[in-house]
Amino acid sequence: LESRWGYSGRSVPEVFFKSWPADRSAADTAHDLQADIDRAHADAAASRAYIATLHGPEKAKAQKQYDAYVVAQPKPFQPKGFVAPALPIKAK
Repeated sequence: LESRWGYSGRSVPEVFFKSWPADRSAADTAHDLQADIDRAHADAAASRAYIATLHGPEKAKAQKQYDAYVVAQPKPFQPKGFVAPALPIKAK
């Protein structure tokens, strides 16, 4: 691909989305949403278990990444009892 600013490479972004039939019921929607929430909770539990095996700077870095990821998720997808870490206070 080429533009007036020069060659932009061959990578073209691909966008994926879910598609459902037009006659999808509210019960199907609720079931799929609950399945997604359960999957997110299971993934979070697996991540916490892995982080527990780490030590030192690796553990701190992994925990920071985990916290940032979980905070960005909608509330229902966050693990039960998750409390976002406090922001550091900047000294004047």
